[in-house]
Amino acid sequence: MHSQYLAQGWEEIKQMKAELWMYFQDADQQLQNLKRRRAELELNIAQNMVLQVKVRRLQVKNRREGSSCCGLYCSNSCYMHVLYRIANIF
Repeated sequence: MHSQYLAQGWEEIKQMKAELWMYFQDADQQLQNLKRRRAELELNIAQNMVLQVKVRRLQVKNRREGSSCCGLYCSNSCYMHVLYRIANIF
């Protein structure tokens, strides 16, 4: 009777160990996903900063040249306006 009780207890412990192992594997996978998302987010932020610098550079260039943005007949589809819209998406 006592040995049967001990055997049942060991089986429960083995089952809990297997459940914990799966839980830790799942938690590790979630952690890896969070790290990857952080890297992707940092890349998006860097790309946004580069686009903003390009837009500002074009604005400064156009001010020096005396044009309003890209020329007299700008339809807001010029390179500068497209970059500006893209930069504000991120």
